[in-house]
Amino acid sequence: MDVEEVIDKMLKTSRNDMAYAVEGLQPEQLAMVSSVLMFRAALYAELAAYADYRGGCGCGDHGHEEALQRAHGHMRLVRRTLGFSIP
Repeated sequence: MDVEEVIDKMLKTSRNDMAYAVEGLQPEQLAMVSSVLMFRAALYAELAAYADYRGGCGCGDHGHEEALQRAHGHMRLVRRTLGFSIP
């Protein structure tokens, strides 16, 4: 099983047909896919927040340090929401 192929298949599948995307995977394989997706969710939230605070939200560039600090806060919030014990 290639995790990237499974994720790609999941992204291209409608939510109603999601069972098709993971059909035949064992629980440990699903756990690996889930771990990768949760890690990426937190990382992408951090990157998106950084881009916003550097001017992407239309409110001007807040500078690297503030953007980094705010982005880290967003990542911690997403990790907490996903159930991680250590943000």
